[in-house]
Amino acid sequence: MAKKDSPIMKKVKSLRDIRARIDTINKAAQNKQEEFELTLMDIEDDLGCNDDTLKALGRIVTRYFGITITPEIFEAEVKRILAIKGVPEYIESMKPSLPYAKELAALAEVMKEISVKQANDTYPAN
Repeated sequence: MAKKDSPIMKKVKSLRDIRARIDTINKAAQNKQEEFELTLMDIEDDLGCNDDTLKALGRIVTRYFGITITPEIFEAEVKRILAIKGVPEYIESMKPSLPYAKELAALAEVMKEISVKQANDTYPAN
């Protein structure tokens, strides 16, 4: 058996200390993740996001871009993006591999319908 002060025993003790620190860090990270999820849910509630699709898209924006936006700004940005030539078609073509592609395609269709309705309201047919 190795002695208490031997180099091997010191390494074993060091490994135990490192493992304990890693466990502490993992627990802290898990707590932060839970705090993040709760805060995100609070933001969704504050913004009045009741639709599951909007929540999913909002989570994407928050997670990957680190921003939260009001529904009005979100709608304006989506309209601006979807107005770019080829974007709705690209989303449609990428449905099998794009995350949330079905939701994005549905959103593109809804926004297209809204813009057509607004155009008809602005310039009614004679």
